[in-house]
Amino acid sequence: MNRDRRRALALLGVGAATLAGCGGRREGVPSNTGDTARTADGAGAASRTGTTVPPSTESDATAGEPAAAEATSADGTDPRSATTDGATDTPEQGPFGYTHVRADGNRIVAGRGSLPDAEPVGIDVASPAWLAAVPDGSASLWAIVDEEGRTSAFAVGEGGVERTAITPARLPAGTPPLLAVTDDGPIVVPPPDGASTLTHPIVLDGGRSLFVAESGDVILADAEGGEAERVAVGALPDARLIQGADGRVVVLAGATDRYGHGALGDGIEAGTIAVLDTRDGLAVEREIDLAGRAVVEGTTALLADLGNGDDPEIVVTESDAERGAREVTFTLDGRRVAAGPAIGSGYRWRHRLAAAPFGPGGREELAAVRTPHIGGEIEFYRREGERLRIVATLAGYSSHAIGSRVLDGGVAGDLDGDGRTELLVPNRARTHLAGIRRTGSAAGTTGGSGSDGEAREVWRLPVGGTVATNVAATALADGGVAVGVGHANGVRIWQS
Repeated sequence: MNRDRRRALALLGVGAATLAGCGGRREGVPSNTGDTARTADGAGAASRTGTTVPPSTESDATAGEPAAAEATSADGTDPRSATTDGATDTPEQGPFGYTHVRADGNRIVAGRGSLPDAEPVGIDVASPAWLAAVPDGSASLWAIVDEEGRTSAFAVGEGGVERTAITPARLPAGTPPLLAVTDDGPIVVPPPDGASTLTHPIVLDGGRSLFVAESGDVILADAEGGEAERVAVGALPDARLIQGADGRVVVLAGATDRYGHGALGDGIEAGTIAVLDTRDGLAVEREIDLAGRAVVEGTTALLADLGNGDDPEIVVTESDAERGAREVTFTLDGRRVAAGPAIGSGYRWRHRLAAAPFGPGGREELAAVRTPHIGGEIEFYRREGERLRIVATLAGYSSHAIGSRVLDGGVAGDLDGDGRTELLVPNRARTHLAGIRRTGSAAGTTGGSGSDGEAREVWRLPVGGTVATNVAATALADGGVAVGVGHANGVRIWQS
């Protein structure tokens, strides 16, 4: 974390003006010695605190659903014995913990884990709503925000789990956390005065910060914490500010009620996509208008290169009352690049999750869930010119609870150590997280044929209840991965 960003966090009133290095051990993170606490299955694990970690009360299979396949690769071998050629190689998430994993809105975690073999750790906390995580030495550090906005933090390491102080003690109810670590301990960045409480600010270079105001304006705060500039774009009250690598920020804007689906917490959706330039002040570089009465149905864009070019594309879910939802991409200068098929009827949503090298041979693909509230079918898309073609599907998954603003319902990464990228998403009952892998085998293809391969569930992780939060993840300093999810009575974390 550079000095300017440290100063910006201090000006926001969230801790010391210096941030702890993400790679160094922070005092109080559990070591390999200490008292015994329980892992989620009741087994012993060392911890200094005795934080209650209740045993699971459910089996690893859900009645009425098919059992998950064994965690084997396409040729039948154990994925952890496979070579690591073609392993996921993504930019680090940086010094912040986002509910959407990365600053660019792409829910993909770097590192390589072995989550099916990891003993999960359970944390007792009532009614969790949001999670965010960052690496902290050899451990991971987790911020938990409950439905009332109360915050808590826990370090999870080889020695177990330990509660630690976090600032502030409460966020406005409904505010998602942006997590960082200061020399004084972990912080979640609160909304500044006049900001929407349904999203969080972001920290820029030069000691500046950017946030969505209650009015829908986007405001740039200078290094002294005062308003420097604002632009009137009509940003959604729950829009996340998505950052590119070049100082540009993308936000869903042009708030409108012309598409009254209301599946994502309110009846307001985005009629435009605003591309902001923060490199020298704050300016609206481009406002991308959607055709006809279409809207962007979501709270974030996603920046990813689906066309093997040099520049990222803006990926969003476009919906209208006649055709329903489809995935579309734009260049940062506003040109429409590619589109997938529409569902065919209005008020049917697609939940865009991540762009990653899911495909056979590590080909870049986009993962989404079609109608996660009614059936729930995972779709993998490949860009072919101006077309986003669905190359594989798999039914039986639910990445979102209808009416919720929690849209970070899945994550991608090499989560089982086989050198390939899996999609981790809740099953239809939302009681397990399922690892979905694309394969190059044409046999038994679901939604694809020939070289397109298929999509298969290869393992699953029991949640210990019904999913109630986002699916959060962080890379670890040692190259591993941690993933967590909450249910009504607690949080469960897998780390390896």
